[in-house]
Amino acid sequence: MRKRPDSRFSEDSAPRRGVSGLVMLLCAGVLLTGCRRPPQDRTLDVYAAASLTDVMEAFADTFQVMPGGVRVTVNVAGSSLLARQIERGAAADLFVSAHPDWTEYLYTEHRIFPPIELPVANRLVQVRRQDGQRSENERIALADPEHVPAGMYAREALLCEGRWALLAPRLVPTLDVRAAVAAVEVGAAGTAIVYGSDAVMAPELQVEDVVSERCRPQIRYTAAVVQGSALQEDALRFLALMQDPAAAGLWQRFGFGYDSTRSASDNSLESSSRRSTPLPSSRVPHMPMASIRPSAK
Repeated sequence: MRKRPDSRFSEDSAPRRGVSGLVMLLCAGVLLTGCRRPPQDRTLDVYAAASLTDVMEAFADTFQVMPGGVRVTVNVAGSSLLARQIERGAAADLFVSAHPDWTEYLYTEHRIFPPIELPVANRLVQVRRQDGQRSENERIALADPEHVPAGMYAREALLCEGRWALLAPRLVPTLDVRAAVAAVEVGAAGTAIVYGSDAVMAPELQVEDVVSERCRPQIRYTAAVVQGSALQEDALRFLALMQDPAAAGLWQRFGFGYDSTRSASDNSLESSSRRSTPLPSSRVPHMPMASIRPSAK
């Protein structure tokens, strides 16, 4: 089951892909030892970045039929919006972010347990309609670069290439990366800078490279169990499922890379040399507080 934690996200911006075949395969023994209906007495609430929409639904479907599995509700939106909701007390059990800044922020605010970095990767691409007319002044949709990870990564890349100031007047900020894809699909923008995984879920769009190899940002997905969750053990099991090497094919099916050289023991942000510096409150990524509402549970 999926729900969006804000009424502004009532419409899907990308088609859902079925995972029944994968679930049957897992039930046959790849990840599972048996299948049964999930218990009805508890639900695990996973708050996940919008770019993870389809793969998180697949993990949720899988987890629900695992031995000891429970119902899973996946709430998807921009990582910044979800982090602010968790900060304000939203009843989340697990938070999966598309940028370490937001898990680090919640960790320093004592809202989550120490975050870990998932062994998955992504890349930035540019998408446009197949029949779209190219123009030097075409509008470019991207997730709001002030606080949404996809936009933050795009700004980092364009600054590296020296193109940010040139393109800035043509940018159309959106609430999340899936909204940027939707802007191109409906003709509100000529092109969009999104993740490669989003392009996989929108096969009707033309995909182009947007940045050089030299300026490609390292896109990092991080996750953490939420402090105060009543389902911490279930959240940890769901987190372990996402890291299981046997799930590499699932990540790849939805357009993500998977780093098989990394193990669960070396990806803790607490001990990794890749760990972001904890953000003091004065350095929290900007987010208009008036636009945030706690999720309706």
